[in-house]
Amino acid sequence: FPVTIFVVSGMFLLLFHNSPPRRLLMFAIALMIVPPWIMSLIAPSPSSPDVALALYQSLLATDLPTLFRGNMEAYYHMFITSGADLHDIFESLGKFLFGLWLLKSGFLERLSTDSKKQLHYIAILVFPVVLYWIIRWMICIESPWLPSGINWKPMLRTGVVLNTLLYSCIGLHIYLKYKSRPAVQRLVFLGKMTLTNYLLVSAFMITLLSVS
Repeated sequence: FPVTIFVVSGMFLLLFHNSPPRRLLMFAIALMIVPPWIMSLIAPSPSSPDVALALYQSLLATDLPTLFRGNMEAYYHMFITSGADLHDIFESLGKFLFGLWLLKSGFLERLSTDSKKQLHYIAILVFPVVLYWIIRWMICIESPWLPSGINWKPMLRTGVVLNTLLYSCIGLHIYLKYKSRPAVQRLVFLGKMTLTNYLLVSAFMITLLSVS
């Protein structure tokens, strides 16, 4: 499922390959925040309990035809009519554009050669990321201390991006500090095979779970 969303988003990404950095950042922020927020207000419920239960029961099936039929019947209600697919395409495209902005603006190149700047960004990002996890935890446990009547989705989506930037800065800082060590050098090859690892893990887990 995520691979399908990424492929569709990647097709639209081609429209921005000649865009200047400022335009990339503008569209990235708009696509990550505005369409998901609007769709969360106007889209119907993702699915009824009956549809979700039917999908769950089909996933427990031991024969492939039942599994396939259950997915086909439930997918339309859970992801098409609810707008969930369109929501994820907009959001993924925004994240792709944000990554392209990081590259074309020279931000990554400048950051990779300045350890002080890495620590500076880490210090700036720590507080909002910790706040993001606290609020997310309070939402999960339905804490009475959390103010009601507030749409937290835009804040949570921003928190995901900030969380990614934080651990990217930490990983980059650690790599540059210890990159001469053999153990770290071996990790470079894994990083270059990110897509291959992603697909292999998915194939392995599908095979393992289907026979267990």
